[in-house]
Amino acid sequence: MLHLQQYLSLKKAHPETILFYRMGDFYEMFYEDAKTAAEVLGIALTHRGQSAGKPIPMAGVPHHQARVYLKKFLDAGYKVAICEQMEPPGLGRGPVKRAVVRTITPGTLTEDDLLDPLANNYLVAMALRAAPQKGQQAELAVASLDLSTGIFQVVLTRTLDRTLTEISLLSPSEVIIPEGWDPPREMAGLAPRLTRRPDWEFDPDHGSRNLQEHFQVTTLDAFGIEDSPACKAVAGALIGYCLETQKGSVRHIT
Repeated sequence: MLHLQQYLSLKKAHPETILFYRMGDFYEMFYEDAKTAAEVLGIALTHRGQSAGKPIPMAGVPHHQARVYLKKFLDAGYKVAICEQMEPPGLGRGPVKRAVVRTITPGTLTEDDLLDPLANNYLVAMALRAAPQKGQQAELAVASLDLSTGIFQVVLTRTLDRTLTEISLLSPSEVIIPEGWDPPREMAGLAPRLTRRPDWEFDPDHGSRNLQEHFQVTTLDAFGIEDSPACKAVAGALIGYCLETQKGSVRHIT
């Protein structure tokens, strides 16, 4: 079954998501995703074909009702990769060409009808940078973004107390942190959804490149963060995460 091979290849590339795999008028889910969908969405679990002599679990939702089910997944803390058909069916002998066009997470939701009209939907990145030289202080910084409006801010918080206050004020839907960093215990009640990202994504030099490319500038002097490794780290990591999940469609971020 060629389309299942295609599904597995796409799922392998997006292992931490529920894969909404477009098949005609439905988004289908298979294997463990199907079982999760049946439990979280309250839909029927069926089967399609076999693998190693065992039925392959399958569940699906109509594409015109996808937002209803998408919101249920997000509210339950899941991320959803949207896989669309990129060509009309029947053009070739193989399966229809498909691609993931967007990954939706709690902090990257932009659909007005799924957002609270009276509140921002903040995605936040935070990190601690060690002191660059002996005798200097370590840095804490917080970057925040409401992807639905494009509002993007970076704050050098310096102390844990100020960092926690900033997080509390933002009330973020999702916080991204370096995978090798253990956040303070006080974060538990302020950031219910933590997303760990590779440490290298929080490298200040990598962050600078992300920011310069996105804003099409050669220096970050105008942003006031050129001399802050922590600010460059969190701001660049936030932009990089959005570029990855939105497949580059983030030009409205200012």
